Amino acid sequence: MKLLHLYIEKYKKYEKQHIFFSKDTSSCYQNELFNSMQITLFAGENGSGKTTILSFIAKIFRYIQRFRDRIPCDFSLAYTIETDGKEHSIILEKIESNITISIDTILYHLMKYDIRTKSYKYDLSIYDKQITYDDIKPYLPANVLVLGFDVDYDRISYSHNYYGDRLVNFRSIDSAYTTSAIGSDFSLGILNTILQSTQNLELQNIFKCMGFEFAPFVDVYFNFTSDDWNSDLNKSKIEKNYFYEEYWKHYIDKEVGMNSRINLSIFFREQKNIDILSYFINHNYIYINEFYIVKNFSYIPISGMSTGEKSFLYHLFFIVDKIRNNSLIIWEEPETHLNQLWSRQLIPLLTYMFRKYNVHFLLSSHEITLINCLFPNQIILLNSTDIKYPDFQTFLANENEIIFKLYKPKVYNPFEEYIIEKINSCNKSDLKELLNNIGESFLKFLIYQQINK
Repeated sequence: MKLLHLYIEKYKKYEKQHIFFSKDTSSCYQNELFNSMQITLFAGENGSGKTTILSFIAKIFRYIQRFRDRIPCDFSLAYTIETDGKEHSIILEKIESNITISIDTILYHLMKYDIRTKSYKYDLSIYDKQITYDDIKPYLPANVLVLGFDVDYDRISYSHNYYGDRLVNFRSIDSAYTTSAIGSDFSLGILNTILQSTQNLELQNIFKCMGFEFAPFVDVYFNFTSDDWNSDLNKSKIEKNYFYEEYWKHYIDKEVGMNSRINLSIFFREQKNIDILSYFINHNYIYINEFYIVKNFSYIPISGMSTGEKSFLYHLFFIVDKIRNNSLIIWEEPETHLNQLWSRQLIPLLTYMFRKYNVHFLLSSHEITLINCLFPNQIILLNSTDIKYPDFQTFLANENEIIFKLYKPKVYNPFEEYIIEKINSCNKSDLKELLNNIGESFLKFLIYQQINK
């Protein structure tokens, strides 16, 4: 999936605005790095509207089947999507209370859904071809993953008794502030992340640069007995002996309370084992109730991790668990609570984990270390009510250069003004003392110059 452009009629501070998600042709180096995966990063100062835009896109897909009047304003969203090995050009539009979809230039009107009859209503006043939500589902994102918002914007998530398609998967930042992995709904995400980290050398190096590795074991809870095979609808696809303790005990190191610790370094040696474990997790026969990272030669469970570590890892597991081809992933400020070391590795990590998928990531961030991992056509700069694009090469650019050109600070840091005044007024002895108190910077160069005059 690749978003092309979004037109917003009038929403909050934005009126009649066009947002282009890929403004310029990408370079061969960009294509080589990111492959099929698309990334667009919204940058800008606080209050510039990053959350407004990201939440608006989430609301389009949250309310398109039902409650279309809750989509905040009229819009036009163009994107491409692959189905059955073919790329389709899609334009999804809302004009007043009508929603249309153009599929490869053929226009359809989306029928309204009647919750009372649980059926679609044909509109006799519309002469063009009408179509149901079920008909257009193959031309919508496979799913929409929404992460990081600190509140549930206009009920983006679903109530427990919601009837309809749950296209949007919402995970707020609050849901990552947890003290345990027990009962987590993304055991498969944990398993596949650890598996990738053992098989992909680039990922291993990225995690090591972040200062940790995944421990080669997890604590699992077995939620089945041998009798469950008789009631399993897919029993023809799986041998009965996998439902017996004898199969699993070869991989169990020890019992940890109600959980059993599985040695993954042995388990991963055979693809068959991975497939079996994935099957049992998918069918809720097994839950991963604890995972561990290795830091400073110690095994650290979720309860011992920092807020930044566990919130980031939980969001990562959530994506790994839910991502499919044609997914749209909306992540507000993924660097929240992360130190510079982790932030610097975030874009490479997403790239090496997900570039095999045809998906589009929409990120918002203030973090320069994210911006300089992307090319100019992957960055949208929001400033007041304007939408702009970098006019210089951002990829691996000097961070100070990015700050100056994107945000154009109007005044120096007061400390910098103080040092410049000292440079111009101090004698050489004082300048040498000042030199010993300044880090490597342009100011230090100015002091050298003044001393050597």
